[in-house]
Amino acid sequence: MTTGRPEIRHSTVRLYFTGLPGGTYEATWGQREMWRTIATHRPAGFYQLSQIIPVPADRTLDDVLEVVRRLVGRHESLRTTFVRHPGGRLSQVVHAEGSLPVHVREPAAADRERETAESLVDTFMADEPLLDRDFALRAAVVTREGLGRYLVLVCSHVVLDGHSERVLSGEAKALLAADPAARDGCLPANPHQPSGQALAETSARSRRTSARSVAYWRSVLLGAPESPFPYGPARGGGPVWCGRLSSASVAAAERELARSEGLSSGALYLSAVSRVLLRAFGRTAMMYRVPVSNRFDPAVDGYVGNLSQHTVVTVDASTGTFYELVRRVERDLLRACVHARYDPEELAGALPGIEARRGAAPELACLFNDLRSPEAKRRDGAPGREPPAPGAAAGVSPEGADGPDSQVTWSLLHARNSDIKLHARVAQSGDRPVVDIAADVSYLPRRAIADCLFAVERLLVRAARADIRLDAPGGSRVPGARQGPEAPEGPPAPQGPEAPEDGA
Repeated sequence: MTTGRPEIRHSTVRLYFTGLPGGTYEATWGQREMWRTIATHRPAGFYQLSQIIPVPADRTLDDVLEVVRRLVGRHESLRTTFVRHPGGRLSQVVHAEGSLPVHVREPAAADRERETAESLVDTFMADEPLLDRDFALRAAVVTREGLGRYLVLVCSHVVLDGHSERVLSGEAKALLAADPAARDGCLPANPHQPSGQALAETSARSRRTSARSVAYWRSVLLGAPESPFPYGPARGGGPVWCGRLSSASVAAAERELARSEGLSSGALYLSAVSRVLLRAFGRTAMMYRVPVSNRFDPAVDGYVGNLSQHTVVTVDASTGTFYELVRRVERDLLRACVHARYDPEELAGALPGIEARRGAAPELACLFNDLRSPEAKRRDGAPGREPPAPGAAAGVSPEGADGPDSQVTWSLLHARNSDIKLHARVAQSGDRPVVDIAADVSYLPRRAIADCLFAVERLLVRAARADIRLDAPGGSRVPGARQGPEAPEGPPAPQGPEAPEDGA
């Protein structure tokens, strides 16, 4: 029998709130689109947003709990549940009163506080809330002898988008940093709420916006290229693995291309990833769904709610030069992003007619997402970093790939999900961007994912030195990608991340 302090002490505090604005409203377009996405894919907790916020040294547990209480009172999204009506209509219920459980954990060892916070995130992410009865927000506090050390917030993507996550994190940090007696005035007014957004979306102006967006989708889908995937859903449905490339050479190449050529950061990565993937699949063009934050109006900068919806864009990387491709993709993205506000039911109603006219369903399982904040996508490079000197691609290794700083790491996104075939992403890790390619390994095995990531690295490094003709001979397809019905059923055994001999 052992005695002494347990490894981690557990408790739960229930935060009560009352007297807040509430009511039942139509769900917003963003809420309905994400609800539909989750209902289709059903990943266990995948569509949630998490953050771990350090707590200033002198803040007590009660101080941290008061911050959570204020956030819940300030934002309708954090105290909302949903009702699915017969026929499929979705309503949001904003609760004027209720309670939120906050989990409190105190590890025995101080050096395990961050680890405990990360473990709480993992627990929440593996257990998706049932939004017909649970609030979308889950909260926890890691403590040390009565003082808060970390605040953990995990919230369903149905009610938050990436911009909202940054707003919520900033407000939590501001409230934690403020003197407890002066918290009332430390945040700006917050007039825009999901109930008001839902009302605005019933206006004649919003209906016209939706109709224009659906018309844009129709035009793109009718002219969309064939699916790059050689198999139907019955041959897919394998595990979805994500490879993440971290490379100082990629970061330096991006800074040089932004400085010397003025190339847009998001379009740069979409172009490079497309060029490599198209060669992997033996295609010349492919269509992506691209999420758009829809934060064009400054009035919604502080809105904590899901405004994000998808648009579609086709990338043809068969002719011209790489710089021309990036500029073309930038123009196409700007046009596409204007058409990402629509009633999801109106778009869903248009798809059968589009499929009938095409003679086949358009491929909607390829996604591209730039997850970085606007500050991280500035044209002069990563935040806090000086751009390279004129004419110098500073930090780009001579080989351009597989250098000592280039690394691919792996995570399993879905054990089995045939609805997600390919998802390319750019994120920020510290002071550098990282590039993700996630794929159903029935179509792109892990070895091929790694090969593609290193090919993206080589392409960007080459482009930082000189423009590249896309139709010039040279280089073979990335080995390992499924390119025809003769390909074997299952993925090969996982192999190392060596890059192929020939790049993009």
